[in-house]
Amino acid sequence: MAINNFRHGYASVFFKSLKQPSMLLKFLSKNSIKAELAFEYGFENYSISEHREFAKIILNELPGAAIHLPYGSINPGRKDDDGQMLKKITRALEIAFLYHPEHLVGHPNYDRVTDRAGVTGKFFGLKKTELLGPAHRPSQIFLERSITFWQKVLDSSPAKLYLENTYEHSPLPILTLIASLGERVGYCLDIGHWYHFAMGRHWDNFKDWLDLAGDKVNHLHLHDNNGDSDQHIAVGDGLIDYPAVFTLINQYCQSYTYTVENYRLEDLKNSFKCLEII
Repeated sequence: MAINNFRHGYASVFFKSLKQPSMLLKFLSKNSIKAELAFEYGFENYSISEHREFAKIILNELPGAAIHLPYGSINPGRKDDDGQMLKKITRALEIAFLYHPEHLVGHPNYDRVTDRAGVTGKFFGLKKTELLGPAHRPSQIFLERSITFWQKVLDSSPAKLYLENTYEHSPLPILTLIASLGERVGYCLDIGHWYHFAMGRHWDNFKDWLDLAGDKVNHLHLHDNNGDSDQHIAVGDGLIDYPAVFTLINQYCQSYTYTVENYRLEDLKNSFKCLEII
């Protein structure tokens, strides 16, 4: 399996791996792999001075860093901001600055069930539908809220911003959002999320996704699952046909970066071996 245009990418790194010396950092350093720091898991548990120390470790031992912004309570398109979302993301961006991130990753968290049923009163169901069809067109309310929120993120950081698919059953909602946010914003295509949340295992429509989003894809999240849950196991250990996936990606996407998103070091090592890049 081959990845075009570059040898080294990013791997998800959690703060517990920075709190104490870890085999993970040794593995990343040895193989010149960058860190994509997972802010969803515990960034608020550490002081600014601790983050400065963590940043020294990352910047001294690894070739670069990126930030996966928190997402668990970040749903700007679903509800008006009561101040808590902006407060949390502002805090995250202040800390992210210490790591000199090359890019940020955020979740728009578009969900056509809540958007269509709650806003328009019409729910199109979960059956397979044309990716440009009305079932996937985000409401104006979702777009207005989301644009306001993500523009504030862009105004607060010089880094590139990649918006990632999670529950979206089509690239259309994120593409529509990206088109309104300018050139510093791109698409983070999460292969595991497509396979599970977007029903890729059942609908086998990855080519359709790339027909629509291919030239906007700037970054990939790579992990595997069996289609029934978002397992984040090693690439090659689940049911995703990654050779077929990369055949299509290398046809449609001229330049992209990637992050391997595994929770265990052994899975991470197996993913990189499967991808043939270490």
